[in-house]
Amino acid sequence: MQERGLSVVIPTLNEGSRIVGLLDYLFSRDTTGRLEVIVVDAEKSSDGIKERVQSYKASYIKSNSNSRSAQMHEGARLSSRPLIAFLHADVTPPQYFIESIEETLASGLDFGYFSYHFDKASLLLRVNGWFTKFKGVFTGGGDQMLFMTKRTYEDSGGFDTTCQFMEDFEYHSRLVKGGYHFTIINRPATVSARKYEKNSYLKVNLINLYTLLAFRLGKDPVKLKSTYGRLLGVKS
Repeated sequence: MQERGLSVVIPTLNEGSRIVGLLDYLFSRDTTGRLEVIVVDAEKSSDGIKERVQSYKASYIKSNSNSRSAQMHEGARLSSRPLIAFLHADVTPPQYFIESIEETLASGLDFGYFSYHFDKASLLLRVNGWFTKFKGVFTGGGDQMLFMTKRTYEDSGGFDTTCQFMEDFEYHSRLVKGGYHFTIINRPATVSARKYEKNSYLKVNLINLYTLLAFRLGKDPVKLKSTYGRLLGVKS
């Protein structure tokens, strides 16, 4: 029997300027009332996002942590739907994301992702997006909107709340090693290209590659997070 009803967990850190447009979009896609949205705001977030979230039929949680892994785990723990998806505030899912997730998980797969493209017209960024259709070394990043049943989340242990950086890749590796099966839906989400506004294409991609390889080689995630944010000038 197909399980219906989706909880979307959105970890935020000073994303008040984006959350209204995202919530407008998410709820406009929900024609049957089976969508639950849970915004889990970082402890140090200070942009008044709470009032904006609460003007919608969305749940707002002020986390005691600034760790995105802890925020997402807290949101998942409090979700009330049988299916869960984790969405970054600068990512917009494809139009029929609810139906796509329900159908994919009803097919017997344990978890999945969406491919994506960027919101900026660029040949190089189109190439980046094209590769997200395929399983590879970069599969599992947060921009791909991880989704699964709540049962799978609980059985697999969920996000490691002690993981301070690259939590999406850490969880993906653990799921695959645990024998869980996944797919990538080629209905692209739209990802903000804001990292590329102040940094060159080459710089962003070299730093992404370095941090992923360093993480997998066992480098300290806290130091990697600091280095990543400093080099790119972004919240990480």
